[in-house]
Amino acid sequence: SEQGQNGIELKAVPAGGHWKSESINGLQIGNTFYPNNPGEFKFFYTVSVGSCSATDSIKVTVKDYPPIDIGNDISICEGSSGTVDLTAEPNTGVWSGEFISDNQFSPSSHTGTYIASYEYTNENGCKSYGEKRIVVHPLPSPQFGPSYSCLPNETIFEPVADKSCEFWFDYGDGSQDNTGVHLYKSKGHYEVKMIVTAS
Repeated sequence: SEQGQNGIELKAVPAGGHWKSESINGLQIGNTFYPNNPGEFKFFYTVSVGSCSATDSIKVTVKDYPPIDIGNDISICEGSSGTVDLTAEPNTGVWSGEFISDNQFSPSSHTGTYIASYEYTNENGCKSYGEKRIVVHPLPSPQFGPSYSCLPNETIFEPVADKSCEFWFDYGDGSQDNTGVHLYKSKGHYEVKMIVTAS
């Protein structure tokens, strides 16, 4: 027998006979068997010439797909240094997809959603496939306007960015918090930094 993409083709010599199964868990069309589940199946092949006939049988063993574990989807930020190692169990399969080479994903500066496909073949020649998403998120663009204030008033820094982002301010005088509101103790010029983390 030979297994093709659409089923198992049963073959015998001489040609021209008929295949039949006593118990079948699947669909048989002519000499092609489409199994529903793994297991052992017995088929009989009968050839008739005139009033004489001969029958032989064959046992077909259908193996289950080998189990694989490819883990969860992956999210990284644009410009992440290095590569992302793609792992799976068993680990002797092959990953493929855009920006994937040697089982590693190298997104560089390309944002978007990518599909990583995994193919594993076991010792019986049975194959399993799996897919996971790799999302490369764009970096947030932190912006906030210059602010002027007079002592002893508070200085307010209003971020211009997505409100779903998390903000952290370094006020340039040794103080840090996430409020954007700060009371300076002395006059001067301060270099204020805003750190934005996208959710």
